Amino acid sequence: MKIKLLIKKIKCKIVKFLYNYFKKIYIRNINIDDNEILQYAHNELTIYGYNKDSKYYNDIIEVIAAISKNNNINSSIKHNISVINKLCDKVPITPLTLKEDEFEQSISSKILYVNKRYNRIYKYLNKMFVTNAYSISPQYILSIKTKKLLPFSTDLSWKNDVFETKDGVLTGRYFNTCYIKECQIKSGYYIPFNTIKLKGVKVEIKEFIYIMAIDCENDDLIRLSNLYDIDWKTNNTFKDKNIKDITVKDYNNYIKSISIVSNL
Repeated sequence: MKIKLLIKKIKCKIVKFLYNYFKKIYIRNINIDDNEILQYAHNELTIYGYNKDSKYYNDIIEVIAAISKNNNINSSIKHNISVINKLCDKVPITPLTLKEDEFEQSISSKILYVNKRYNRIYKYLNKMFVTNAYSISPQYILSIKTKKLLPFSTDLSWKNDVFETKDGVLTGRYFNTCYIKECQIKSGYYIPFNTIKLKGVKVEIKEFIYIMAIDCENDDLIRLSNLYDIDWKTNNTFKDKNIKDITVKDYNNYIKSISIVSNL
């Protein structure tokens, strides 16, 4: 048994050595002068500090050479790169069907199913939601202590509740889930949308505790509602309160209220 494992390891090393050896020969034989994009890549990589002895250099040149071999038009090369980027990000390059055979049971739950081709789509009780439908990109941060709005430009991977406001006053509605529209599911032809960045206000209640607020007439929110069925929920804890007037007590009451609901 040990001898078989040793032979297997030796074979793997030989294959790896031969692959790297012939790869270097292939790179050396690439005629950079005949390809404008390869020339540009070579110059930029050289300025960056990489040369033909560098694995990073060789990998980049090999990829560009491969995808531009039969494509002399820049647009075709860009398309190929776009496809490669999608595949690396595990984004499908053809439409999803959203049929039963495209889902498998999630490891975390027996009643939750994940799309095998695009693991940002989950199915739960005959509904399908998208985990990356939106992200939060606050334009402002509001400190409860100073009551001032300050510019803010950090993207957040926000997974908690997003609160709706109208002219700075909370409406009592919030959401954290976006469902795929029924008509899109029935069509059997679904192309995932790009993640929508919601530009809202990060409301600091106290250190490390804050909520995210967004105006009901926000263009990005309207676009999100056009693409998905937003799962709006209601909670009267913050209703009719100006975002500048939210207290720690209000926040604690909100946490208690949603805890009670989740335990019902």
